[in-house]
Amino acid sequence: MMRARTRMPRASRRFLITALLACTCVLTLVMGSEAASATLPTATVTVTAPAQVLTGATAALSAAITNPATPGEVVYLDLYNGSAWTPAGSVTAGSSSTAALGVGQGAPGTYYYRLRIAATGAHAESDSAVFGIKVVNPPIPGITVSAPAQTTTDATATITASLTSVPAGETVYLDRLSGTTAVAQTSARVTAGSTAVFAVQQTATGTYAYRVRVLATGTHQAATGSWFTITVGLPTPVLTITGPAQIPPGAAATLQVTISQASVGNEIVELEQATGSTWTAVSSTTTASDGTAALRVTQALPGQYTYRVRLAATTLHNAGTSASFGMQVTADATAPGATSAPPAPTTCGGAAPVKPDGRSWVCTYDDEFNGTTLDRRYWVPQVSATSGFYTGTTSNPACVIDDPQTIAVTGGDLQLNAKVLDTPIACGTATTRLVSGMVMQNGTFSQTYGKYEIRAELPAWTGKGLQETFWLWPNDVLKYGGKYPSAGEIDLAEFYSNVSAVTVPTMHYLFDPSTMNLKTGTNVFSAQNCLVNVGAFNTYGLEWSPGQLKVFVNDKLCLTDNYVASNATAANPYAPFDSPFFLSLTQGFGTTGNEFDPDQGPKLSTTLVDYVRVWA
Repeated sequence: MMRARTRMPRASRRFLITALLACTCVLTLVMGSEAASATLPTATVTVTAPAQVLTGATAALSAAITNPATPGEVVYLDLYNGSAWTPAGSVTAGSSSTAALGVGQGAPGTYYYRLRIAATGAHAESDSAVFGIKVVNPPIPGITVSAPAQTTTDATATITASLTSVPAGETVYLDRLSGTTAVAQTSARVTAGSTAVFAVQQTATGTYAYRVRVLATGTHQAATGSWFTITVGLPTPVLTITGPAQIPPGAAATLQVTISQASVGNEIVELEQATGSTWTAVSSTTTASDGTAALRVTQALPGQYTYRVRLAATTLHNAGTSASFGMQVTADATAPGATSAPPAPTTCGGAAPVKPDGRSWVCTYDDEFNGTTLDRRYWVPQVSATSGFYTGTTSNPACVIDDPQTIAVTGGDLQLNAKVLDTPIACGTATTRLVSGMVMQNGTFSQTYGKYEIRAELPAWTGKGLQETFWLWPNDVLKYGGKYPSAGEIDLAEFYSNVSAVTVPTMHYLFDPSTMNLKTGTNVFSAQNCLVNVGAFNTYGLEWSPGQLKVFVNDKLCLTDNYVASNATAANPYAPFDSPFFLSLTQGFGTTGNEFDPDQGPKLSTTLVDYVRVWA
């Protein structure tokens, strides 16, 4: 069956033709555009970029556009995010068709980029080659420290830190540990040699912890070195002796002592003499403010003598001992003093006294002063110029000198004079008209415990100004610490002319005043009831035994001191009076309260010593 053909209306046919014509034009335009762009050049984009940068730093990129050059065009930076390219920035190319831009990342990793220019009428769209930039964290500086393990309170410790990845000129810090807190101590600049040097000094002993620290910068991270310690101790003094290598018998030699490496002004320095394999203290003096001292020695017999000096430890320094010093005493018939040892005494003036237990005392030393010269084998004159010992007051000092005007033996007596000179003399650090005599047995005779007796006549002057003392001083002043009176002093007879009717014995040592007990005699260190016959000979005695000191005047007991020193120990229960002491006889001028007035006092005053006797 045939279907009848239906004819499209005229108006509809006209609309369809118009639409087809329009479609044909669009296709022709698109095809024409593609044909035209295919003939445009593709510009070349060349990128220069660093292979690696630090986190947070800006990587500088530069781009050159050629074939053709495109001055003034926008250059786009794209970042690949793992699945697509995303815009990361843009810049306009300069007149030379170059562009510079920066990129930075705050996290480490490798980042991929490309530069892109859009298509124009002069060229097609162009991309650079993909390039990667590795972003890494700044380096952690390496810190290596060189420092002494030990130093002393008087020294400056140098700490040197060697660093890596820290540029010259940067500040580096030194911390010290205080409890649990790090406290900045000092800082230093890094040198061209990549080191930083610190200087520290600690005035107190102990162990101190330090560390070196650098702050973070754009070129490196912060870094802290490991803690290290420096132990600070007390300095050890270096003592040096100089003196004559050779002297004649009986002559006095002055040994100069120099002390360094510690502050030792106004301290006791002790001279020791070698006796076989042991050292025996023979003299002592006080150091000057510059750490120097002078010690005087006399040897009557020819031979080789070896000395050393010693300084006790204090809170400021350790104990110090010098190297040994040798001095030769050569025989010389013209030298003063004897050339052979005297015979040992046998009787000390007669029958031996009897001890409380019924046994007899044994005579160990006796000088009756029956000659015409001082027996310098045993008696050593004190000299202010070399020892620094003075009597009198600070404003009006008096010197002890070795001179016939002050020391003489005549008429069976030792004469010790106190004299006012017509013209002042210089003696050490003083210039004065007041001079006197003093003799001692330092380095010649000493003993521990025993009985002492001195018969003497003191000046009859009853006004102010004179002071005489018969006293014992320890050979080893450093044995119990070196700080007076830790080693003890025994003034068995001490006189003040303004109270001339009494002698005032005084025992000097460390003890607790609250332990003084008059009933038991414990630590009763002095007495005011020891009466003397003014202007006449009196005998002054001491009986010294472990734990007890007794003083007699004219055979009458006037002081018993059952001493208990605070520095005594279980090993040394009778300290400090348990070591050898030597005897000194002093004629001097008075101290504060008993000052001498040269315009009022006598021009010459004499103490006469009839004998000195010692038993054991």
